[in-house]
Amino acid sequence: MLPPRFISVMTAFATKGATAAMLFLQSVVLSRFLGVEAIGVYFFAMAIYRIGESVAPFGLPISTVREVGAAHATQSWQTIRSVARQSTLICLAFGGLAASIVLLGKSVIAGTFESPADAATALSWTAFAILPGCGVMALTAVLRGLGRQGAANVLGAMLVSIIATTSFILWAHDTGYVGAIQSYIIGQSITLVVLALFVWWLVRKGQGEAPDRHSLFDSAPAFWIITLASFGNDSLGVLMLGMLGTVADAGIFGVAARLALPLAFLSASVQAVYEPRFAGAMRSGTPDQLRHEFRSSLKHSFGLAAAMLVLMAVLAEPLLGLFGKGFAEAEAPFLVMLVGLCVMAAFGPAGSLLTMTGKARYGAWIAIASLPASVVMNTLLIPHFGALGAACATSGVLIVRTLVQAWAAFGHLNSLARQPTPKGPLK
Repeated sequence: MLPPRFISVMTAFATKGATAAMLFLQSVVLSRFLGVEAIGVYFFAMAIYRIGESVAPFGLPISTVREVGAAHATQSWQTIRSVARQSTLICLAFGGLAASIVLLGKSVIAGTFESPADAATALSWTAFAILPGCGVMALTAVLRGLGRQGAANVLGAMLVSIIATTSFILWAHDTGYVGAIQSYIIGQSITLVVLALFVWWLVRKGQGEAPDRHSLFDSAPAFWIITLASFGNDSLGVLMLGMLGTVADAGIFGVAARLALPLAFLSASVQAVYEPRFAGAMRSGTPDQLRHEFRSSLKHSFGLAAAMLVLMAVLAEPLLGLFGKGFAEAEAPFLVMLVGLCVMAAFGPAGSLLTMTGKARYGAWIAIASLPASVVMNTLLIPHFGALGAACATSGVLIVRTLVQAWAAFGHLNSLARQPTPKGPLK
């Protein structure tokens, strides 16, 4: 009796929520075993990993979602197989290059951290997670393009966390942050194999070539810039706290960011449902159809964002208590980040609309402006306010970026409606 699109959104959100719960459990386990300072080193190393994971694929995962989503609208399975194979191989190659760069530059990177020796050791292992991580991103993008958001959430994120947490508890908990990173590498590697087999099973049958196909590198630079900006939601704060603050501040902020993950995942779940629909409507639909899809996505994102905002604000104190001693100070940074992430979740489909309808350059320009703004704000606030300053900088820049992106999306829809042949397929 519920609208089919709402069911898709709730399915994606349920699996994203389960993934968030698993990541939360992983953070609790790590904080209990490692303590504030050691987990700060871990979060610093993972911030470098996130940067490598964002930089290396050069925007190809978003291109993959667009091309697979458009091909799936016409059941062009031969094209889907070709895109999946090409995207995965290129992302793995780029991931290997990024891993080599991190290994070669680990001493320079670690020199910016409060504890250079610890950071260098952590980075030595973190580099090896980048290659399988890039492969996981490519294969997850194929699933998203096929409309398999639930499978993408479970296999692309939850499985990694389950394997990493289990292996850490069973055999690596005595080796500190090094064991935590090694467990994460194991999780990424096993997940890559499982994803590859599952995607192959999904796309192995069927024929048909898409009549209109773009290169994966078409708009890739714009997608790349957008992806780079996204890591600033939490990784940039941890990275700059390691440079300008203390290891303990990095640990506190990292925990606050992990606790705020459900709202970030909420935004991603709604976008994941509508991204292939935006791409399909742009390729073979009309302005009215695209506008309808966008309005529907905003209804779902606004409702779920409001509900999650209230729920997480109420549960903040007891949830932080699970992390153990020393993490009570994360409550204020968490509440500040919660506001920014709620705004991002509410207007999240705007960015997806621009990306999937050929206007990724709008998001790229907004991202180009937001990333240095975030660096400046973190530089000004961290020395005086520590983790709270990083949260204010992250949340403030995120809100401005999201609202500007929404304004651009509405303007794009209005321009499509004014086209001289509004009843034909969009170009």
